[in-house]
Amino acid sequence: MHPDHERRATAAARLAPSLAALLLVTLAGCASAGAAPPTATEGTPQRPSNEAPAERVLITHPSQRQAAVGRHVTILGLQTRTKIPQVNGVDVDGDYELSDRRVRVDGILQKHVVEPRERDPDEPAIATRGPGTYYSVVDPKTGELARTRPE
Repeated sequence: MHPDHERRATAAARLAPSLAALLLVTLAGCASAGAAPPTATEGTPQRPSNEAPAERVLITHPSQRQAAVGRHVTILGLQTRTKIPQVNGVDVDGDYELSDRRVRVDGILQKHVVEPRERDPDEPAIATRGPGTYYSVVDPKTGELARTRPE
C-alpha cells in the first residue's frame, strides 16, 4: 500500500469512532426535539406558574434570546442572505426569496454550545461553524428548523 494511502486509512480509522459518536449524539438530539424543555437547574429559565403554556415570547432583538431558551417564541426581523439563514441571530429554515426582508417565525427556541477543542493534525479538516453559542428555532410538530414567512 502506498504510504499516503496508508496514512489516510489510519486517519480514517481514528476518525470513524468520532463520526459514529457525532451521529449518535445528533440522532439523540433529533429524537428528543419534541421532548419537554430542560429544567431551570439545567440553565433554562422556568416558566412562571401563572403563565399559560401556549403563551409565546416575542423576540425582536438578539439580546432577548437567552431568556427565551426552551420556550415558544415568535421572532420578528430581517432574514439574512447567508448559507444558514438567521433572524435576529437565530437559525431558521428560510426561503432564499425572503432574504433581506422582514419575516416572522414561530417555534421552540433552542441553544447549542460548541466548545473549542484542539484539532488533531492527523485528522482530516472538517468544515464547521466553530466554537460558540448558536440558537435555532424548531417547529414542535416536525422537530425541524421552523420556516419563515413574510411579516
